[in-house]
Amino acid sequence: GGEVASDAPPSPAVRWFVAEVVSKKKPDTQKLGEMVGSGSSAAQKIGAAMALGLLDRNSVGTGERQVLETRGLTAAEAEVREASAYALGRVGSDSSASPLTSAIWDADERVRIAALRALAMLKPDNEETVKAVGQLIGHEPRTDEGESRKAIQFPVVREYAAEALGAVAHPASLRDLIRGCRDNMRNVREASNTAVRKLHEKHKEMAKAAFDLLNSEAEKSEDRTGAALALGQMGDAAFGKPLIFRVLDENAPRVLRDQDPAV
Repeated sequence: GGEVASDAPPSPAVRWFVAEVVSKKKPDTQKLGEMVGSGSSAAQKIGAAMALGLLDRNSVGTGERQVLETRGLTAAEAEVREASAYALGRVGSDSSASPLTSAIWDADERVRIAALRALAMLKPDNEETVKAVGQLIGHEPRTDEGESRKAIQFPVVREYAAEALGAVAHPASLRDLIRGCRDNMRNVREASNTAVRKLHEKHKEMAKAAFDLLNSEAEKSEDRTGAALALGQMGDAAFGKPLIFRVLDENAPRVLRDQDPAV
């Protein structure tokens, strides 16, 4: 747990060092799992979760993962929840996506970031997870199972949400990443730009989808602007000429440039 021989509080540095040593000694993973769920102190629970996260994925059993998912991610102490999310990113499975998705709405920013980083490592091909992560970027409240949730505004959370979407590269993330491309914070824009490029690498049809959104005057000006920025990041030369004719009249007065100056 990082306890030292004094009245000082447990040391995170000591805890990390001990967790590394334990992970190299072929530990009893079942015992570590039990410590995560019912350790004698928060520090011990954190240390046990960290040690599990430092193990080889194949050496961690289903029981230990379930403890991290059901006990670690719901612990009263934010540090335990954070360490459990970290561990699941390293040793989790497909079943870990759902509890980690719930953790992105945690009250503690560090837990949200750890859960997003874990999802980026696991890359779950799960549309529900993609939509939930996208809500952290989209700035707009959405209804989910009858409960209205407001997108969390912390820029670092939005940045890691964009990185997670880029790692998964699911087509359902396009609109939220388009919104990220016009975010008012540079770190979020850069993460969204990188994610858009990854999405296009995996799904070439996303360029056409972005152009269709840009070309639809029924869409919001902000989303059409974001679509134009996303197309630039995708770098598909086939859309060079169509983009020019959003700026210049193609055949005045019948075919005019875009009437929205922001676009």
